[in-house]
Amino acid sequence: DEFAEVLAHHAERAFTLSAEIRAPQAVVEARARRALGSALALGERGRRREDAGLIGPNAALAGAAIEALGDRATVNERAQVALTVAEGRRIAADYGPARVAFDRAHELAVAAGRSDLAAWSHLGLARVLSLSADFDEVDEFDRHVAEAERLFIESGDPGAGLEVGLVDLDRYWASGQLSEMLRRGRALRDRAREIGDGARELLLSARLIGAAEQAGQIDLAGEYQRSADDLAARLGLRLPQWGRVARGGRLRANGEYAAAEVCFRELRHEARAEGDPLLEIAALRNEGELLIETGRAAEATPMIEEALAMSIRTGELWSRTELTAALGQTAAAAGDHERAAKLLQEARTAARDADRYAIAFVAFSAAKINEAAGRMSEAESEYVRALELLGQMEYRQRAALMRLGYVEFLVRAGRQADAKRELDAAWPLVGHFIAEGGQQLAALRESLASPRTMR
Repeated sequence: DEFAEVLAHHAERAFTLSAEIRAPQAVVEARARRALGSALALGERGRRREDAGLIGPNAALAGAAIEALGDRATVNERAQVALTVAEGRRIAADYGPARVAFDRAHELAVAAGRSDLAAWSHLGLARVLSLSADFDEVDEFDRHVAEAERLFIESGDPGAGLEVGLVDLDRYWASGQLSEMLRRGRALRDRAREIGDGARELLLSARLIGAAEQAGQIDLAGEYQRSADDLAARLGLRLPQWGRVARGGRLRANGEYAAAEVCFRELRHEARAEGDPLLEIAALRNEGELLIETGRAAEATPMIEEALAMSIRTGELWSRTELTAALGQTAAAAGDHERAAKLLQEARTAARDADRYAIAFVAFSAAKINEAAGRMSEAESEYVRALELLGQMEYRQRAALMRLGYVEFLVRAGRQADAKRELDAAWPLVGHFIAEGGQQLAALRESLASPRTMR
């Protein structure tokens, strides 16, 4: 790979300098084609690695080469470049322009008779819709998934079909159907193993870590984590985004809050260095939520604000609702109840009907905001609503952590019996906590033994 990048660098320099000094057309054309070939190969590698730093410059180089070739560029070459440009915009989280670019890539792929490129265009659009579209567009998402799957079969690329299945798992994550997500995901991973596709096995293993952990299947999450780590090391690939976020998530789910904070902070710096906005949003969101949960809302505020600004700038909707609601929690903690209420309303408006976890998170945030404003009856209603909504899904780990928030509310109200009942319900998923989480549980148990009044 390093050798290919060195060759590509020299091909790019030869082409660029030849164009700058206005070398004879035959020379420029020959060097443009060589640069184009290298740029497309590296762009494809960047796409498979989800590497914005690799695909971005090569997409730009491919575009420059096509421009230099002018009418001598074939429809096939134009289709390949259009797809590379579209994938670069998707990976850079530039979702609005990415949708336009994928539509253009699909048109050129059809004109060139390239069913494989058309399939990648449909898959790219499905990925963009999953992260940035209102789920009212689910029919369009389904159409692109189905077309991508059909065209990959037609073009004889069964391995690529695994990536279609991977994207389709997002619907089960959004709806909280984690058992179904894990069932389908395991079947896809087993298929990747059967055909010896280690790179796609890595993608699937990394995607399933968080699902297993949130479903309360800690051993299975560990299995997927080890598999992903081993594959990444053996193949010389970077651990995919989901796997990197899951590292901090597993620490958080183990009660190791300080270690999780460090993990998310390091991930934030890595994402910024790599130019990966989506990963940076995820790191900022997770670190910010962790700080809020541990009573450090003031420290969380700038992180949540930065992530929300990036979400708006990129057109990302995957975290938008939760970020807005979390910012409302920080405003309430700071005593700015008017701003907290405004942000809560914005979160409710932004919530996508099919994103059931986001709706539950908004209800939990409403509970925190109402409690901070002294509206205890409304706060309790929202705590109960959030837990009821989560009870309809399989986010068992997150439900247990939110239930601890309700336990603390009940303790502050002096309702020890109710608090103990809720703590007992959460215990199977939090009783193993160590470090700061273990200390939190010890403090709660101590509070249950000493009556307190509402603050």
